Amino acid sequence: MIEYVCQKPFVNLFGKEMYPSLFEKAAVYMIAIATGHYFLDGNKRTAVMAAYSFLMKNGYELIVSDDELFEMCIKVAKKEVREKELANWLSNHSCVSSGDYLDDEE
Repeated sequence: MIEYVCQKPFVNLFGKEMYPSLFEKAAVYMIAIATGHYFLDGNKRTAVMAAYSFLMKNGYELIVSDDELFEMCIKVAKKEVREKELANWLSNHSCVSSGDYLDDEE
């Protein structure tokens, strides 16, 4: 099941990428993990970290208060937010990272 979540952001339909932007991919990770209940505990935390890590790995830093992030994560878990809306929210709360976190040995 978790393998599906890892592949979902990169799905193609009739040769067209379903989630072309990095923010759409991050949103798919966050929604799939938060709503999929793959773990006994920590699904929302894992969802946030998956989206955050994906954005960081791709050169973006999420700039948001803990309270705002918590509120959005609760909305995601309750299925009150769609992928496009979350992707826009992530985009609006991100900036290009300085890259200091990257490990050149990867």
